[in-house]
Amino acid sequence: MTSATLSSDVPVGGQPLATAGAVVVETDSIPRIKIRDIMSAVQFTNRAQATSLEALRVKVNTDRRESSAGTRGYSIARDVASELAKLGLADVGPLPKDAKGFEKKRDMKIRITEAGEELARVIKHDRAQAYSHVLKSMFEVHPYVRRFLLAASKGALLAPVVTSAKQHISPKYISAKTLAEDVAQGRFDLDGLLRTTTDRLERTLSAEEVAEIEAGMQELVSRLMTAAAAEPQSDFARKMLMAINEVVVPAVLRRAGLGFDYNTLRRLSQMGREFQVSWGTSAHPRHDGWLIFATASLAFSDDEQRLAEVRFDNGVRRMAHGFLDRLYETYSLTQEWGLGTVITAWEMRATFCFQNRCAPGVFDHLFSENYGGSETYRIDKDFPPRNKPTHEEPLVIGGREIGLIRISKR
Repeated sequence: MTSATLSSDVPVGGQPLATAGAVVVETDSIPRIKIRDIMSAVQFTNRAQATSLEALRVKVNTDRRESSAGTRGYSIARDVASELAKLGLADVGPLPKDAKGFEKKRDMKIRITEAGEELARVIKHDRAQAYSHVLKSMFEVHPYVRRFLLAASKGALLAPVVTSAKQHISPKYISAKTLAEDVAQGRFDLDGLLRTTTDRLERTLSAEEVAEIEAGMQELVSRLMTAAAAEPQSDFARKMLMAINEVVVPAVLRRAGLGFDYNTLRRLSQMGREFQVSWGTSAHPRHDGWLIFATASLAFSDDEQRLAEVRFDNGVRRMAHGFLDRLYETYSLTQEWGLGTVITAWEMRATFCFQNRCAPGVFDHLFSENYGGSETYRIDKDFPPRNKPTHEEPLVIGGREIGLIRISKR
């Protein structure tokens, strides 16, 4: 396996990235499910050797503490069943496309396969190995999973996700009103978008990237002119930002082999976190965007079509030794960057995990064990969280979310 040395002192845009090479036409569908849904479904189906699509729907809803009234959760159950079939874990017939179709196929049988039975046994005795097995299977079955993990293992990636019109497009868009009015007239500050994207990536956009963004934005503005004039401006602005991500993010990640749509990238990032092999965070104080990096060591076959090995070199057991020393080093680094004597818990976690190439759960676990400090270090905490990014998990100690952290030597 080849991987870049991850360091917050090196701009991500300057780290080596995989090149896309020749255009390869391949499609994939990443399921909108959680990996634990697959594990639960395998165990559930294995107990009786077979189950129905309706029973699986109720099981998934129960696991998620959701209501099973009517056909609620049918699409999740359908996607779980589909993934079981793709991974060879169950025999599944044709699946319904909508709720009406589900009504006709509630009683459709889902039968466990030998591979599914074996995975159920592994889950019972070694859950970590079971997750590794499923990840390896998904790597072979899903081209997009394969491309994502290959790219993340070769170096950190920065996705300039647009969440603010003023900060991420142009200072002229100080409100939803100014953005909507511009688009309604067929106008858009493309130069502003290109400048902010360049600044956020800390590198110059290639001619191909600029051309792709220009063409994509021209088509987007033309398509959304009517909506900009007719819809509530705040609603339109949110829609516009999401649509811009579908243009910009694939354009700048295409050279890393990740030119698929933004929503797929989001699902892959979440999947990487579930498997604890990668993490995508917007909380790193030195990078303006989603910083995506490997949190495990992955080894691939020579043709890169098979995931041969997954190693968690920086798990809880290893990182526990000298955790407070590492934490203080991270805090000292943020002071060198001029962040002030107190920093947010999510900035601390993102910086620590990037420096040490570990999963956020490792940090959360060890911080909860060491938040009282030691004879050497004092940790001050402010509990009310302040302006936490919406998709960042809170740091919770004793049932309370931590907002700010300060560390000093006694």
